[in-house]
Formats: sequence, C-alpha cells, structure tokens
Amino acid sequence: MEKRDAIYYKDPKILYNALCSYPINQLSKKSKKLWRELLEINRNEIPIEFQNLKDYI
Repeated sequence: MEKRDAIYYKDPKILYNALCSYPINQLSKKSKKLWRELLEINRNEIPIEFQNLKDYI
C-alpha cells in the first residue's frame, strides 16, 4: 500500500510531494522562498513532525 496521507504517517516528504502537485510553478526560486516564509510564519501551528518540511524545499 502506497503512503499518501502525510498527516497519518507524519511524513514531511509526503506533504512536500503534495505541495508540488499544485500547478504554481513549484520549482521556481520564488515559490520555494514563499513556502519557506509560510512555514516560518506558521511554525507554531505546524505539528513538530512537519517542522523539517523546509529541508525538502
């Protein structure tokens, strides 16, 4: 069975892959910078298991 639920598995890489599925030019430097900023702004709301999501961006 393929792991697809980032929350259930507490896996930041699955969440990163989900973010990359959105058609927003996700590989651009601008998009990556925005994602890092959003992670930083919302760090108190993001579960500890996903705090290292920035390592994938």
